[in-house]
Amino acid sequence: MDVSEAARLIRFNRNSEEIQLWADLGCGTGTFTYALASHLPPQSTIYAVDQSEQNLRSKVNGVEICYVQMDFSKGIDSMPELHGVLMANSLHYIKDKSAFLEIIRQKLTRNKRQLLVVEYETEVGNNWVPYPVTFSQLKKLVIQQGATKVEKIDVRPSRYQGEMYAAIIEFN
Repeated sequence: MDVSEAARLIRFNRNSEEIQLWADLGCGTGTFTYALASHLPPQSTIYAVDQSEQNLRSKVNGVEICYVQMDFSKGIDSMPELHGVLMANSLHYIKDKSAFLEIIRQKLTRNKRQLLVVEYETEVGNNWVPYPVTFSQLKKLVIQQGATKVEKIDVRPSRYQGEMYAAIIEFN
């Protein structure tokens, strides 16, 4: 998937022209980080987090990208307060999703708090998707965490697991 395809998949209403502070947890090579940057106002910041060393650009579309090398499943407590979190193909690495989503919700303490998730629509795990989460499972989990809006914003075929979905979740 290239950046323009990723940007189409995660297009969402950012609700504001206010400068935003986001984290991309499990950023990999930055495809979804750069896609997110295309949706944020200039002068916003994205913390691109991955446990493997990555060589990411430092600015895209006027949005600053700050690479942080760490295992996001263990280091999210060290992140600052955020407007939003992107998890593109990374939530399926978390076994206890309920506890992890509670930590994310606590980090989303700024105005217009959003969680953007891209995942495979499957219940069958494998080595690359060890703990899958379907959209309906995700919706139940985040509603338990106090989500006020859960919307599937797009789907696309995947050559690996049938179909991928993108969802936007909002918390008050």
